[in-house]
Amino acid sequence: MQAPAAPAAAPLAVGGRTTAPAPAPASTRRPIPQAPSRVLDAPGLVDDFYCNLLAWAPSAAGPAAASAPGGGLLAVALGPAVYLWDAASGTVSALGGGERDPAAEGDYVSSVAWAADGAHLAVGVAGTAEVQVWDAAAGRQLRSLRGHGARVGAAAWNGACLATGSRDSVVLTHDVR
Repeated sequence: MQAPAAPAAAPLAVGGRTTAPAPAPASTRRPIPQAPSRVLDAPGLVDDFYCNLLAWAPSAAGPAAASAPGGGLLAVALGPAVYLWDAASGTVSALGGGERDPAAEGDYVSSVAWAADGAHLAVGVAGTAEVQVWDAAAGRQLRSLRGHGARVGAAAWNGACLATGSRDSVVLTHDVR
């Protein structure tokens, strides 16, 4: 059985004149690589479907501020720490400068999410059920948001509002201005 042919595009009437629709642009195909362009080691990556452990900031105000176009910043939660990978330079730095991890020893980071400005990172912590807002450029924690009773597995920004979801089946919205 053959599918019916698509109807031909009808001419458009504009100001009493009939015009034909513009031709579709020729599709340009780009090759899709079959191998990864980078492989990053991730020891301590928590194996939990309900955790969001990666977040991409296409433009960053933090360590990648001087990045070339096409760069960006990847936040990766590995156990109690969060690492930032600068796509333009290939450098890796620890959030907090490695002096202070977002989660305490024996606890782990369960979610990360960049704000649209690429400067602020929300970090959900499993054991304490808190959400931390970090200034990535300065490498310091700005505030700690409480209210959840279990692991914070999801976070999303909408302007200055941060919505977080937890294993306790509660979604909280914080205005962090």
